[in-house]
Amino acid sequence: MVLALFLLPVQVGAGYAGGITISEGPEPQHSIDTSFSACEWVTNPEWEECIKKHRSMWEDLLKENLDRLKSALPSEKVAELTATQESWRVFLEGDQKFVFSSPDPYRYMGREGYIAAQMHFMLKVRERALDLGEYADVFTKKFEE
Repeated sequence: MVLALFLLPVQVGAGYAGGITISEGPEPQHSIDTSFSACEWVTNPEWEECIKKHRSMWEDLLKENLDRLKSALPSEKVAELTATQESWRVFLEGDQKFVFSSPDPYRYMGREGYIAAQMHFMLKVRERALDLGEYADVFTKKFEE
């Protein structure tokens, strides 16, 4: 059996959504997005804490969706998925190290820029978590047929 996965960008509503399915209208808002939008912060440390809390939530969802996807795949595809996930993780960690490892990141980005960069990486984890969830949904249906 040959299983191929083609990832194509799809324009949905007013925003960009990557994935392998096409939906009508705007992407539904995830409960973690709703929680993040409800964060009340005034100071930079409060904003940073909100980002850290929600990144952790996205990391948990990513792990849950990865496990769900692994259980939906035939055994020969699990190793391939594990390798792609490790590649994604190495890339993300390398990108973060590049951005945050300068001797004085605040000097180059400013405090708000530094926090905005943290949000950027939170959104990368969000995207991967949602992608893995979508893949799990699709492959669960495919192999149940």
